[in-house]
Amino acid sequence: MAGRPRLYANAAEKTRAYRERLRKHTSEFEEWAEQATDAMRYLRRSVIIAQRRGDVLALSLRTEDPIDLMKDLTSYFDPEAAAPQEQ
Repeated sequence: MAGRPRLYANAAEKTRAYRERLRKHTSEFEEWAEQATDAMRYLRRSVIIAQRRGDVLALSLRTEDPIDLMKDLTSYFDPEAAAPQEQ
């Protein structure tokens, strides 16, 4: 019985292909992380500007920590999401 055809001629070729896939995946993730960081900076800056203008919603948000900012926005738009879950 014939087995499945080999994808790689040898172990070195297989390792090179694996490293290339890993490099591509890592670079895609790093690009996404950079875009997310830039978006968070822009959001934080926009909220700070709105706070200086006296915007009521903006004044209710914490801007020192991006995680706190996201939690505050979540609780504003979805109060149930911010409530502790009952066990």
